Amino acid sequence: MPPFRMPSHFLALPLLLLLLLQAPSPEAAESTPGTRTRKIGSSGASSVFSLFNLKDKSKFWTESIIRKEFDDLEGSASRDSSKNGLLNFTRAGNIANYLSLAEVDSIYLPIPVNFIFIGFDGNGRHEFKLGPEELERWFTKIDHIFEHTRIPPVGEVLTPFYKTTVKKLQHYDLPLVSHVNHNFSVHAIHMGEDVLSVFEHAIKVLSCKDDLVDSRENEEIFLQVDSAQMEHIFSTLVDHLQIQEAYNIFVLNPKPIGKRINYGYRKGFSESEINLLRENKTLQARILQSKSDNKLFLDIEKGVNRRPLYESHPLSSFSWTRTDSMDMGDWSKKCKEALSKFELLKEGKSKEDIVYEKAVQILHGTKDEVHDIVQSALKSSDLKGLHAQCLTDIWIGRERFAFVDLSAGPFAWGPSVGGDGVRTELSLPNVAKTVGAVAEVTEEEAEEKLQDTIRERFSSFGEDYHAVDILLAEIDVYELFAFKHCVGRRIQLALCKELDERMHDLKKELEGYNTGDFDETNKKKALDALKRMESWNLFRDTSVEHHSYTVAHDSFLAQLGSMLWGSMRHVIAPSASHRVYHYYEKLSFQLYFVTREKVRSIKQLPVNVKSIRESLNSVLLHHQNSMFSQIVIII
Repeated sequence: MPPFRMPSHFLALPLLLLLLLQAPSPEAAESTPGTRTRKIGSSGASSVFSLFNLKDKSKFWTESIIRKEFDDLEGSASRDSSKNGLLNFTRAGNIANYLSLAEVDSIYLPIPVNFIFIGFDGNGRHEFKLGPEELERWFTKIDHIFEHTRIPPVGEVLTPFYKTTVKKLQHYDLPLVSHVNHNFSVHAIHMGEDVLSVFEHAIKVLSCKDDLVDSRENEEIFLQVDSAQMEHIFSTLVDHLQIQEAYNIFVLNPKPIGKRINYGYRKGFSESEINLLRENKTLQARILQSKSDNKLFLDIEKGVNRRPLYESHPLSSFSWTRTDSMDMGDWSKKCKEALSKFELLKEGKSKEDIVYEKAVQILHGTKDEVHDIVQSALKSSDLKGLHAQCLTDIWIGRERFAFVDLSAGPFAWGPSVGGDGVRTELSLPNVAKTVGAVAEVTEEEAEEKLQDTIRERFSSFGEDYHAVDILLAEIDVYELFAFKHCVGRRIQLALCKELDERMHDLKKELEGYNTGDFDETNKKKALDALKRMESWNLFRDTSVEHHSYTVAHDSFLAQLGSMLWGSMRHVIAPSASHRVYHYYEKLSFQLYFVTREKVRSIKQLPVNVKSIRESLNSVLLHHQNSMFSQIVIII
């Protein structure tokens, strides 16, 4: 008897019921989180687009690439064209070849950078001028492309797509050389006198003495300028010009406040302010009980009467733009009005009021590292952890801008022997020591320098001298003075013309020694002096190339270009290494605190350990973890 065999339709029935039970209803699917359904009409068959969750009108997946229905491949009216299409697709090997897409060698990310010059139109320090021709000649090559650097974890090998490795089990799916490049497009913007006057006024209004207890007069003093308030002014300027999407480096060349006055930028307290605050407990309590006061902040409204500098930023080559004074009129007017109101509020303030207002600005302003330090210090008994912030001439804002003030400082930090992070007085281009060193003196300054030269030359005279010696000394004085202050001047000094007339008189007096009855020694001195005078003409009217001024000018531009180039690599561009290095997944930091104070805990030291940890963690890569150990060494 043959074995019992169940009919095939009996097997198909349970399988069909099982599939129906597994398939959720549209209502149930819609009520289930994370479930996507497509409502399919009763008359139409299932579309291939449901596999990709794409629509029929997609820009990429068109009918020429993928058919709407599977049945179209066999049920099409033109079977020959379908077969040819399938054959071509098979021969192509991949979708890119089938679509005739070219291989991309590199991807360039455009990064617009604006170098904004303020005070370089002849109205700044030493009346220094920069023109478009000079900047294009020096900075055209500053447009640059930086390669993106890929850093793999330790134990992982980078291999190109077309190679495989058998030594490593872990396969890295990126090529050895990154195809991403940062394409820097530099644009120079020249600001006029209106903008310069705003910042010159702001430096005076937002500054106060670095040493509040110093009451000496006729001495060199240092001022500290509130960098937070100055940053707000720059922020409004960026908003007014609508250049927020670019990176903006401002270069300032304002006129000095005074002959014996230097200044720098600071957010925080100076040493004298901290001492005053530490000794005045009443002032500390007053600050802790304070509330935010809008009068202590510059009131410059944003978003009103904007003047977009570019409708579309040029990304091709270096170029120069000069802002029209009409474009900046509204902005400069608003800033000057706000600064004038702020200046009136500062009049007659005592030292305690100055410290109080600065503390209120920090506590009720932007919450940053300085805010946390001041807040925790005020809550302690003796302002632990509060220390003087450094004065600087460079400031990097919270937005996409930074500014450099060439008239501030100069400052020096770090070890004097050199190394990374060292800052010397020559780190930034110095207008006074380059262009200012060969700047043309005024009539009054020239008269003073001539008298100084005369006194210096005739101070070496003894008792035994003759009339010809006086004439020779006079020639020495005029020669030295003329080479420094008369030769090559663009505007001739009246004093130089007077000296020219005096030189003709001296020549006649020396010629008289050849005809008169004089000593042979004096005759020889006079003859040598005449030969010397014939070999040069100090007071000539012909045009002379300003060689010294040109060398100083080019020296300044070379230093400026080096500074701006460095800002692109260190301030704007992401960190890049010159070769492929491996990184470790776990990093251990050992923090050593060396002190003479006998403390039991690190919390008793004036050090913000939390801030140090956050700073170190900020340089870690995405997949890296950190560990910290703290060691106190008492000496």
